[in-house]
Amino acid sequence: MGRCATITADPKALRLALTSCQHWEQGWFTAYRDMITNAPDAVVHVGDYIYEKSFGEGPDVRTVGASDPVTLPEYRARYALYRSDPDLSEAHAQLPFIVTWDDHEVENDYAGAQGVETIDADSFFKRRAAAYQAFFEHMPIAPRRLLPGGGIQLHRSFRWGSLASLHMLDTRQYRSPQACSRGGAVVGPCAERDDPARSMLGMDQEDWLRRALASDRSQWTLVGQQTLVASLALPQGPDIVYSDIWDGYPAARERVLRAALEADANLVSLAGDTHNAWAFDLAQDGAQVGVEFGGQSVTSPGLENYVTYVPTAELERETVRFNPELQWMDASHRGYMAVELTPGSATSE
Repeated sequence: MGRCATITADPKALRLALTSCQHWEQGWFTAYRDMITNAPDAVVHVGDYIYEKSFGEGPDVRTVGASDPVTLPEYRARYALYRSDPDLSEAHAQLPFIVTWDDHEVENDYAGAQGVETIDADSFFKRRAAAYQAFFEHMPIAPRRLLPGGGIQLHRSFRWGSLASLHMLDTRQYRSPQACSRGGAVVGPCAERDDPARSMLGMDQEDWLRRALASDRSQWTLVGQQTLVASLALPQGPDIVYSDIWDGYPAARERVLRAALEADANLVSLAGDTHNAWAFDLAQDGAQVGVEFGGQSVTSPGLENYVTYVPTAELERETVRFNPELQWMDASHRGYMAVELTPGSATSE
């Protein structure tokens, strides 16, 4: 038994819970217990709702007890396992969810029709179709969005009167393969990365977003999508980027930010994927376009688990120092972000 609600016609405030990246083995889903207590207007889930693989690095609090899913019954079983968590189950009963997916709903770091672990194209397409079907069956997605051939149209808009609109994106199904690597990797300069034909969204979705931004008259224009739009300088050196985030698709990012700038949008990007929490300024052509709130993971380990040669607090300070647009970060905690919008402010906690 669950609960749903229509969107308030013209609210004076909007409260959203931004969440992502909930690995079953690596923690309990207690973040949802706090969401239920705080009763946001909606939960915005930007991907990695399930994980298709066990990272096996421990320490794990529980196990999936199964091999990586490939078939439809196996993906259904993985969703059933996740929904057996009492906090996640109760959150779905109490709160409306607005969802999109990232890679782990199918296979780590896949891009469009290209797998990473599943190399054979036909085998990957069958795996992706099974994963998409299971996602559709377990999420609040309108039946009309299930497309012939096994795709799902996840880019769509929501509007809360004159206060705010939310444009949800899909940066997996239509994206170009990562440049200079198969899957995500730290890469240096390469001509492929700067190719203007490459896209995170696919050109049809880019056009849809451009039109949506141009026609949006809301006080706040929210864009919910999987990973960081902001440029993230890495300690390996200048022009070294991680290829799986928007840094790996600079021409596509420039087109999206320029569209927001030309639309005079009060842009707030809501991002996930990185497992850490961030607050960035977003700029294009020397002008402020908006801000980005990057939410931390529910359970998946953050930078403090991967960068062990410096204390986490020092890592956070240094990352902010050499990233001019980065105003704040937290690599120490798991949880979720509470985003609140009023006519005069957009805040994240």
